[in-house]
Amino acid sequence: MSYGGHISDMIRRDSENRELRRGMIQRLRDIRSESVLGKKINYKKVSLSKLEEIAKQNEEKERFDRTATTKKMIRIVSVGLVVAVFVFFFLNYAVNHWEFFDTCRKNFLRFFL
Repeated sequence: MSYGGHISDMIRRDSENRELRRGMIQRLRDIRSESVLGKKINYKKVSLSKLEEIAKQNEEKERFDRTATTKKMIRIVSVGLVVAVFVFFFLNYAVNHWEFFDTCRKNFLRFFL
């Protein structure tokens, strides 16, 4: 193939890829609208009231998600505080009653040795 053949082949491949990209972009838009909205919607045929209803539903879902996330965080923090308080009191007891733990350790070691 001569130099001109390589150039024409490259131009042909570029035009084919450009057409494929256009189709791929449209397919991605369709997939996005189907997955996010649950169905394929032609926005040109949707009324303004329907679009407002969809926006309101989205806001309600976001509000619900925020409250659910907040509740989960409160649960996690409360469990962490309970564990921290338990560890604090256990360590405080261990420091004040070290003899008890020392005898337990000695008995434990004597049992296994």
